[in-house]
This record gives sequence, C-alpha cells and structure tokens, in this order.
Amino acid sequence: MKNFIKNYCLLFVIMGFVSCDNKQIETLNSKIDSLQTENAALQEKNESLEKDLNAYRYSPTKLLSYIRQSYEIKKYNEIGNYLAILQKYHPEASECASAN
Repeated sequence: MKNFIKNYCLLFVIMGFVSCDNKQIETLNSKIDSLQTENAALQEKNESLEKDLNAYRYSPTKLLSYIRQSYEIKKYNEIGNYLAILQKYHPEASECASAN
C-alpha cells in the first residue's frame, strides 16, 4: 500500500513538471536570478555591518580599558587576548602602542 501511495505521488510530481511550459520556466528562472542577486547584495551588507559592529565592539579605547582592568586584577592571560584583538583590529591605533 505504501508503494502504491509513493508511486501515485511521484506520478503527480512528474505530471506537474511536464505541465510547465517555457513561459513558466523562464519566469521561475528570472525569479531565481533576482533572488540570487538580492542574496549577494544582502551578504555584502551583512559583511559591512559585521565590520561596523566589530569596530564598535573592539574599539581601541574599550580594549585598552579591558587590558588595564585585567592588569589590576592580575588576569595576565586575558591581557594577551585583548592585546591580540587590539592588534588585529586596530594595529595603527595609539592605544595599541600604549598597551605594549
């Protein structure tokens, strides 16, 4: 019985594909192209927003204050982590020179 239902459903799917004409296929292809273009634009926007977020999250001033706080409470392994982040995102910042 399961096989019968499976074959019956497969028949409907095949009939659906066969019934599509070229105009419908072209319409679907244009929609696919449109969605792919929109997806690429959204991915670029996402990357840009991630850079902005990381610039805020890892601002040199914040990182330097985290380094100083870690030094005061003697968490020296955290200092190395914050220094690495500071050098990764802001190697030219004056805070990077004063943290070293």
